[in-house]
Amino acid sequence: MSGIFGIDFKNEDFIPLLDHWLARRGDRVVPLRRDIDPLAFPKLLPDCWIYRLQDNGEFHCTLAGDEIRQSWNQTLMGRPARHVIGENDYRYIGQRWRMVIERPALLYSTQRKMNIPKRSERLVLPVADDDGTIRQILGASRYDANRDDDELSPSFRSDDVRVWDAATLERVPDSEIPH
Repeated sequence: MSGIFGIDFKNEDFIPLLDHWLARRGDRVVPLRRDIDPLAFPKLLPDCWIYRLQDNGEFHCTLAGDEIRQSWNQTLMGRPARHVIGENDYRYIGQRWRMVIERPALLYSTQRKMNIPKRSERLVLPVADDDGTIRQILGASRYDANRDDDELSPSFRSDDVRVWDAATLERVPDSEIPH
């Protein structure tokens, strides 16, 4: 399904989240977290998550929908991302999440292999605290249990990662995306 920015969403439920994020930012580069209304993307709520960048440089989970908790088969709330997704995968993902916050940027990816044996489609968006500081990422991940046997490896394998600068909404060159 074609969507905003030419993203061929595998699942159309991502489109209301992205539309809402864009609408709620108004004249700001990034919307405030408090301006995000979960009722604007109800079908995606079980697949949503929020991680906050702590003062120590670690991302900690502050929200995890039911499907996210079930997919990871562990408690996520309050846990550091590196403990959830593993050290190897966190090296890449942590860098990308920092890019989402620091640039700031929007990130879309599909993945075949990760620390869980499922295909995934993911959208990661920065959101700001009330003072305008960007320290949180709002994400949604859809996992597809249909997979080939060779996808049971826990190694990170990204099929497609695309990033857009939040200020200009222009695509970031692939060479600038951490891999």
